[in-house]
Amino acid sequence: MAFCVVLLTGLTWDFLRPAEYRATARVQISPGSIEPHPSLSARENAEPSPHTASDLLTQVQVLTSRPLLARVSELLAQAGYLVGAADEVTELQKMITVVPVSGTEIVELQATGAPPELLAAALNTLLDAYREELKASYEAATGVTLTQARTEAALLDRAVHERRARLEAFRSQHGVWSSERDGNEAVGRMKGLTTALATASEKAALAEAHVRTL
Repeated sequence: MAFCVVLLTGLTWDFLRPAEYRATARVQISPGSIEPHPSLSARENAEPSPHTASDLLTQVQVLTSRPLLARVSELLAQAGYLVGAADEVTELQKMITVVPVSGTEIVELQATGAPPELLAAALNTLLDAYREELKASYEAATGVTLTQARTEAALLDRAVHERRARLEAFRSQHGVWSSERDGNEAVGRMKGLTTALATASEKAALAEAHVRTL
């Protein structure tokens, strides 16, 4: 009889508890950064660096940050979902957990609580808001890089025109129209200017290609 009383009490307490639901999602995050582009010589010698674990952990912190969850709360309210708490951002932080999968660039998002339809909507909205934030940050960083690339291309183009003008003035002043005589000092100086002009033209072409790529 004692066993039956304890069993009945335990089962009653168990079944009277509110149901707890869980929604999960996995997403691959390839963290990276867009930095102001280096000079052409530095860019030619640069090597791509692999993503570090700290970059992924930084993105995990972003996914659970209050500003991003505040945006998620606004989007959920617009879609007709109510979190049901005075501080909705804090409630979302308790509800959603983000755990990186060891050895990969994949993170697992879990939303636990009730009602069940809110959990999936919260995860989907969180990923949408995160994607929009990444897009905005990369567009801002790309704008800075593009501006610097255009400035460098303009400077190189100006240098090319200046060297061409100096070369033409040198030719006109000294009457140098042939480069067959290597012993001529004027010819040697003209060859130096021609080489410098070719180098500047090549750098200008690289800069313009970078601008077109961006």
